[in-house]
Amino acid sequence: MKRTILAILAVTIMIAMPALAGNKINDTNVEPLRSDWPCNQQGDAGLCLPLDLTWEVVEFTNGVADCFENDDGSTVSVPLGFTFDLFGSPQTECYINNNGNISFGAPYSTYSPEGFPISDFPMVAPFWGDVDTRSLEDNAGVVWMKTGPGWLAITWDHVGYYSSHTDLQNTFQLIISDGSADAPPGLNNNVCFCYGDMSWTTGDASDGEGGFGGSPATVGVNKGDGIDFFNIGRFDHPGADYAGPDGISGVDWLDGSNICFAVGGETNQCPVALNFPPNNTVVLTEDNMTLQLTVSFIGPESGQTVTTLVDSDGLANFTAVITDGNPSTVEMTFTPDETQIGTHVIHFAASDDYDPPCTTNVDLTIIVEQSVPTEQVPWGALKGLYR
Repeated sequence: MKRTILAILAVTIMIAMPALAGNKINDTNVEPLRSDWPCNQQGDAGLCLPLDLTWEVVEFTNGVADCFENDDGSTVSVPLGFTFDLFGSPQTECYINNNGNISFGAPYSTYSPEGFPISDFPMVAPFWGDVDTRSLEDNAGVVWMKTGPGWLAITWDHVGYYSSHTDLQNTFQLIISDGSADAPPGLNNNVCFCYGDMSWTTGDASDGEGGFGGSPATVGVNKGDGIDFFNIGRFDHPGADYAGPDGISGVDWLDGSNICFAVGGETNQCPVALNFPPNNTVVLTEDNMTLQLTVSFIGPESGQTVTTLVDSDGLANFTAVITDGNPSTVEMTFTPDETQIGTHVIHFAASDDYDPPCTTNVDLTIIVEQSVPTEQVPWGALKGLYR
């Protein structure tokens, strides 16, 4: 039985900052990135910032050196070196919590997640669930951190769930920043949630069984005033289904997703674009000349309806089926003909129904490449060239 949750006083010591459904089991034959280190470090292609030798292990106060394996642990106060805007509340330090979140003002050990908004404990949660890193079996990993000018990144790398289970593992990353152009979330964004392979949702002490059920994991941002919040969703089962920010979804929906957005001083947060390809660009080649893509926009506050307009500038052979709601989805198909070699831009404008509404604009670039056939040269002609 897990211990009773206790109120934890803020520690003031400062430290220098050094879609597939089913129960997926990670490959236990993957070689760690650094063989000279006792902590498994693997990373995943879905992360915004690749995990490499420049990252350092997060030092949890209840962890066991050198990997600081722990359950429900937190760090001491970590200075950011920049100002993070949390719904108009400037933050210059945070606590990194093993259970898939960072908090402000005090560490947070609660392992059974709740839905946002909740009072007290302002946090940014790429995946608030009962992470347990006490076992490194099955190539399970730990939590890593890295800093840069105006940003902080934390990666939960192939982490298991309570109690010391490693049969299913999650890899996810959080980046917070000052919103500058040079920071990884990009200009005017100050948060990124980035996901590799996500395989579990719930620990045993949160009424989970086999990594699922019980208290759903929470993804979002909470100011802690019971009013301002930002939901991506809650997750309690395998599968790639998505029920929007207010529903319960399948954890595989997160696989490979990069979700970047802003939480600033505005009361209403603009719709968030989901499922767009990297750099909002698709390249169609001779081997793959048909685009079939579904993107969506969510209003992160509860009860909103999002409406999306799509402007293809009359692009032939392109169709878009729009279903508004929360999320608002756009199912696209494009099969170009030989006259459409080149670059095409599809513009999306997604608006919520807040008063006044907020609109998110996204441009999707489609590049149709011209295939260059390879001519076969007779062997006799080739021999003649080398006489």
